[in-house]
Amino acid sequence: MERKLKNIYKFLEENGRYNYAVQKGFYHACIMPYHKALDKARSLLYHILNTQSQPKIDKVAEFWQNILDEPKKLSSFINFSKTINADQDNESPFLNLFKALKKQPGWGDKTAALFVKALYHVHNGKYNEFSFWKDVPEFTRNDRLLLPVDAVITYIFKKLSHNKLRSFAAINNELKNYGYVGANMEIWDDLWFWGFITQKGSGNKRRIGFNEAKYWAMPWSDKKLSTITIIKGEAKYFKNMITTK
Repeated sequence: MERKLKNIYKFLEENGRYNYAVQKGFYHACIMPYHKALDKARSLLYHILNTQSQPKIDKVAEFWQNILDEPKKLSSFINFSKTINADQDNESPFLNLFKALKKQPGWGDKTAALFVKALYHVHNGKYNEFSFWKDVPEFTRNDRLLLPVDAVITYIFKKLSHNKLRSFAAINNELKNYGYVGANMEIWDDLWFWGFITQKGSGNKRRIGFNEAKYWAMPWSDKKLSTITIIKGEAKYFKNMITTK
């Protein structure tokens, strides 16, 4: 398992420019149209929550009713953290935010991890031009990001582990056990991109192979034919890493 993870990590690291373009387009679309920090934060929250395949609308409404009743709640990192009752220690603010956010009505592990990852991206990562809160703390070695595990990533780890790793906690603990913590989780976040464009079908009927239709369905993917040709080749290599015993 360690060798497989090391090879996949290296692949993601070497091919990060493709998902970078997709992520940058996403942040530009949901953050840049707004001028105020609270509007940028609200838009990002809405976009992240709308990635849920089966959202619990009634529960999510409870979250919005609490968050949107006072503008100051989305005006800063500290105000948002306090609103959702995140622990206020200085050692792991991102992990604390995840723990508090996943308990909010209608959220959960995957969606909370996705928002915290996005917040890291635009304030500590590779997309700082989209930052909106001035008080977001720097990411420390004692802090932790978690991989936003959904059906795409679960399928990959089921293949890698012969059906042993199926849950959000199990997959993130496995990565942690092999030393993937802190900022290098930004690299692992690209796993969804490659998993998404190399999976066909759904549920137990999924199979691995380059799915060009999914690539075209991404609003911000590079549509140049020369890039798609490269992507096809890299997707084949990615498939072999996942399926080879």
